Amino acid sequence: MSLWSTITGTTPQADQQAQLDAKKVAYDAALQRRIDEGTITNDQVSAARDYENGLTLEDTEAGAAEGFTEGLAEGWQNVLTAPGRAVGAVGGSAGTVLWGILKNIPWWAYLIGVIAAFFYLGGSLAMLRRLVRR
Repeated sequence: MSLWSTITGTTPQADQQAQLDAKKVAYDAALQRRIDEGTITNDQVSAARDYENGLTLEDTEAGAAEGFTEGLAEGWQNVLTAPGRAVGAVGGSAGTVLWGILKNIPWWAYLIGVIAAFFYLGGSLAMLRRLVRR
């Protein structure tokens, strides 16, 4: 019994293949019986044989291993990009909050702020000095 069958509680791959082979033998016997009785046409026989030959089992262990590999790669990518996403989310949130505050301040408050900064930083004194020198 394989590890995958033990974990999932499914029928082992070899047992499933044996069941499929037994069903194909029974299908062949039933098809041959209909051919012998003459109740089936050659086209129907051909279609039935094509159908039978198309029946195969997928390898569950190979599928599980492939899924594990894909999940591991995706998980590793998530680990590598998580810090950038966290910083981006925090930065984006802070930017959204700051823009929300700044856009709701009226335009005349900005104008008063610019004029106040002009006087506070000595712009009026510099302007007076220039006027006096002329």
